[in-house]
Amino acid sequence: MGEIYRQDGKDEYAHAEVYEQQMGALQAAYPDDSEAAIFHAIALDFTAPKTDKTFSHQRQCGEILQPIFQKQPHHPGVAHYLIHCYDNPVLAERALDAARAYAKIAPASAHANHMPSHIFTRVGSWEESIDSNRRSASLASQAENTSKTGEARDQRLHALDYLEYAYLQSGQVKNAKAVLEEMKSLPPLAGLTLTGNYAIAAIPARYTMELAQWKQASELPAPTEGTLWAQAITWMAIGIGSARSNNLGRATEAEKALATLRDTIATQKNVYWSNQVEVQRREVAAWISGQSGKHEDAITVMRSAAELEESMDKDAVTPGAVIPAREMLAELLLSAKRPGEALVAYESALKIAPKRFNALYGAARAAEASGNPSIASRYFQELIRISVGEERPELTTARKKVAITAAK
Repeated sequence: MGEIYRQDGKDEYAHAEVYEQQMGALQAAYPDDSEAAIFHAIALDFTAPKTDKTFSHQRQCGEILQPIFQKQPHHPGVAHYLIHCYDNPVLAERALDAARAYAKIAPASAHANHMPSHIFTRVGSWEESIDSNRRSASLASQAENTSKTGEARDQRLHALDYLEYAYLQSGQVKNAKAVLEEMKSLPPLAGLTLTGNYAIAAIPARYTMELAQWKQASELPAPTEGTLWAQAITWMAIGIGSARSNNLGRATEAEKALATLRDTIATQKNVYWSNQVEVQRREVAAWISGQSGKHEDAITVMRSAAELEESMDKDAVTPGAVIPAREMLAELLLSAKRPGEALVAYESALKIAPKRFNALYGAARAAEASGNPSIASRYFQELIRISVGEERPELTTARKKVAITAAK
């Protein structure tokens, strides 16, 4: 532990790497000690480079933990860490058993009830995610009564962000609205970390943008405090909302605010979050170009945003981007009457973030426009399968399209 806290001018990650190496040595020295192996495994996960899309550290983590999970299926650390190791689009399905076991292992823990939803989100199992996060938010709410720090509120907000995401992806607009209102009703509380700050910014951004409420997004209050990368979420929503509601002056202000946040974060030597904010700045810039009639520029800039975003994995604090850049690229291509390219982009987005409501509907529209009715019907059917109720008009359209195809 001394390696992590050593004050020698090196960055946090450098010390984490040394810690992982020492835990590896400990595991090698005591090969029969499962606890040494477990702690080495989680060290491999938190030292995994965010730009390593082979997920080599995460694979090694899983290889250590899976045999232990078979022998100790009620060990809370093993189930928890397996979820973390496999919380990526390539490996997520490997953690489903651990995800479905963890809440049963620690039923009174808000965090243990939430953690399975990391995997449920990665595979698009929205009802399982909803169940997990409703329990988690309820437990965290109860814990707030005795909590002397911001931890319980952090956990409650974290669960609400994942809950909001799942409700929106399954077409449950009223429930998504209720989550937003619950968040707004919470009294201010000191001591929140990135976890809580992120959720406070992300929930209203998700609600307005996923439902194409561009004017409402443009009118979100400009952030003045909190974690810088959480502030960037709000500015991104303001920027895209402003551009898409033809308030280009406000959109330009948002783009400049994002550039300033990006540069400030870069001075803190945090390349990952600086690049994440740069993705958001490019997204705003692309929509400004698109609304200004510069469609090719918009597509070029949005493509670069998608490529930068996909060069990094998401942070564990978030269920996913508010809207993936690749999905926005697909929308731009579809509006430019390039449906074949749009379909490819939608399908690429769905591989990373499966069963997203708007991506499925967009893929169906793009397939239909490019003369692929069978593919369109498949995506319309998938949208109907994942959705609950009749709240979104896209579902009415999808059902009609499927009925027409079936009648032919």
